[in-house]
Amino acid sequence: MKILSLQSLISSENNINNDNNSSDNNLAIYCMDLNTNNNLLAVGYIDGCIKIYDLDKYNLIANLDSHNGTVTCLRWSNCGNFLVSGSDDKTVIVWKKVSMKNSLHFSLLKRLIGHESDVQNISLNNTDTLM
Repeated sequence: MKILSLQSLISSENNINNDNNSSDNNLAIYCMDLNTNNNLLAVGYIDGCIKIYDLDKYNLIANLDSHNGTVTCLRWSNCGNFLVSGSDDKTVIVWKKVSMKNSLHFSLLKRLIGHESDVQNISLNNTDTLM
């Protein structure tokens, strides 16, 4: 695994064509989790977005924006194929990593609603069968 400063990672975002404006770099990072299987870093922002960075290629590969509040916690599954996010919008979202040719995409697999308060932490067991 390569060591990378967060500032250089966020700065490299300016070289990527996406639908966000450059003011996104000023948003507060609230949480992050590293997928060591694929060297992917998931970063949760205060505006409800999750950005997935490829640490091998030093670039942004996905921007997930289905939360309506601050992303408060992120957890990659042990197998590396799923990302679970929690938010102060009282929801948990399970994302599935989908490989398409030479790129990765993430699809919303399940939205879990019904929490009475902010979701502040997520844990998975070793076999990814319990959350």
